[in-house]
Amino acid sequence: MVLVMGTYLLSAWLSLSLLAVFFGIMLLVFTIYDFSIIFLLLLVLRSSLDVFTNTGLIFANFNFNVPAVLSIYIVAGGCIYLLNNKYSVFPLISIYYGLWLLILVPFVGLNLYNFDLNGAIAVRELTRLLTILMVFLVTYNMVNTDNINKFLSAIMLSLIVPLGVGYFQLSTKTGMVINGIHRIYGTIVHPNSYALFIVLFLGLTYWKWRKNYGKIWGLLLLLELGALFSTVSFNGMIMFFLLLSIILWQENFYYKISLVLVILIFILLLSQNKQVQQRFEEIEGTNFKHNIQHLELGDSISWRLGTWWQLIKLWREEPFIGYGLQATNIINPIIMPNGEPAEAHNDYLKYLLETGIVGFSLYVLFNILVAATIFWEYRMARNSQLERLLFILFAVFISWQIGSLSSNFLRATAFQFYFWATLGVALKCRRLEKVHQLPL
Repeated sequence: MVLVMGTYLLSAWLSLSLLAVFFGIMLLVFTIYDFSIIFLLLLVLRSSLDVFTNTGLIFANFNFNVPAVLSIYIVAGGCIYLLNNKYSVFPLISIYYGLWLLILVPFVGLNLYNFDLNGAIAVRELTRLLTILMVFLVTYNMVNTDNINKFLSAIMLSLIVPLGVGYFQLSTKTGMVINGIHRIYGTIVHPNSYALFIVLFLGLTYWKWRKNYGKIWGLLLLLELGALFSTVSFNGMIMFFLLLSIILWQENFYYKISLVLVILIFILLLSQNKQVQQRFEEIEGTNFKHNIQHLELGDSISWRLGTWWQLIKLWREEPFIGYGLQATNIINPIIMPNGEPAEAHNDYLKYLLETGIVGFSLYVLFNILVAATIFWEYRMARNSQLERLLFILFAVFISWQIGSLSSNFLRATAFQFYFWATLGVALKCRRLEKVHQLPL
């Protein structure tokens, strides 16, 4: 029996290995000869893959889960595509991004020096950031006058599964329960990250709706608002209000009034929601100073403030160059229920701790340059649809940066994937517009 079972397992392993080799060869062929098919497919599917984050093979402190393997593939496939394409273009914003990644390389070494093999998480983080750059570059170089709408459609199709799963969680109460409050997160790792993802697609759907006022886009806007509402994410609500406030600046009087009414209705609904009220009651009358001093971090605000205070104390010991990229996940004294050090829940503080004043200053400069570039391209755009798309992306970028002050949104990979892919499409449209080839 043991021999038969062993033979069966060996045969199954060999079959799966041969199947993996076959698909690997097919993937390589498609990567070399027609990477665009696979890339468009990845644009549709990437939003559904975060559910596989905790499943994978552990090797030398690396978790080779589905998103990690996909990151490696995108970097490798993207390099092959860009090298094979003799007309590859590297826009200014990608140069900013590339220089920022180069600046981070010494901080990867610093983490490895300080924490040995535990510092390998810095390599993983740098690879993830490189993946996002590759998504932007491949999108920018693949988009042409014939496939603009294919790329935009692939990006919008990626919303279907996360939105559908979110409503399934809402109807079955199977989402995430945090401090007794039910919150949905779709296929994204956390309700706050899901909220940021939805904020991006609220902006894109609004752009689609303003383009032709289609009923389907109006319905989708309502569904997205419902999903955002059900995350019970204060950060998400703030980013949504900020997004609308910035969009108001560009709109005419009629739309200004309409968007203000949407904000007022949304606030009214929030005030009547029992779960939102419960979140306010959670922090009402809380003595934050006492909680931080005694590390009584039961509510979300005390937890964040306590975490930030501990990280600031650590930063004071290494103020100039920090501890190395991704070191927060090694040295943070605040421990999560799973036994691992907590994230910083503030991207700016994270880089201050990990890369010191030097890296932090360059990170701030990088974000300013990205925001300025998007805004400049918006001001220069002549096509009204492209102008509005670029302005909405600018609004999303600002909302993301504000949200980053209390969350780990730089590590919200699904959002990053689609934000930079959409930005790649928009900036390529600007390039095409300059030679009067824009069927948008």
